Amino acid sequence: MIRTILLLLSIFSLKSPSLADVRYDSFTDLQVLYAKEEFNNIKGAFYNVPYMYSTLEIDRIIKSNKIIDIIQNRDKCQFAPDIENYARLLHNQVFEFVFGYMLINNICFKRDQELGFKYIDKSANNLYTEALVFKARSSPDKFRYLYSALILDSEQGLFDFCDQIILGNKDFLRPNLYLEIQDQLLSNKNNINIRKIYLNHIHKLIPEHLRKNFN
Repeated sequence: MIRTILLLLSIFSLKSPSLADVRYDSFTDLQVLYAKEEFNNIKGAFYNVPYMYSTLEIDRIIKSNKIIDIIQNRDKCQFAPDIENYARLLHNQVFEFVFGYMLINNICFKRDQELGFKYIDKSANNLYTEALVFKARSSPDKFRYLYSALILDSEQGLFDFCDQIILGNKDFLRPNLYLEIQDQLLSNKNNINIRKIYLNHIHKLIPEHLRKNFN
């Protein structure tokens, strides 16, 4: 784990004009570990706000692509001010992401793409994995974002990383990472059929005696 984190730090120490406004250069191993620990601690924690979404609920809403269905259509935007407060005042990385996404897409808030992307950046700087994956999809420097999401155990980050390998993106064709990707794919059985498809592709890049499969 420490070796992987050190690799991440070396990646983010590289300057890139496309990331000039994203302050990733100051990452430390403690920041990465703290972000992971903090998010695990706040999963399932309900704040003292009646009927307000918890961090875990918002995370689930984001990952299930239900922002419009639940926040706007079901709940009629009644908690939008609370989402904004949690993002602006509490700097909660999950709420920063959903607030930014809602601003960009004119969901419960008047569209403000500049401010929306600013909050997505804040969330990514605070190492929320969905923000890292979101940024990777629109950035020419996909590797930094997706490898960070990968280290932080993002399933979507893992799948997107595999997609880039399959597509032949030269930034992702790194043999020293293929065994790590294999282990990540085998780490749990969520979406096992998708994982098996990616695993078959990764096996083509790994010597036969090093290949592993689901038990």
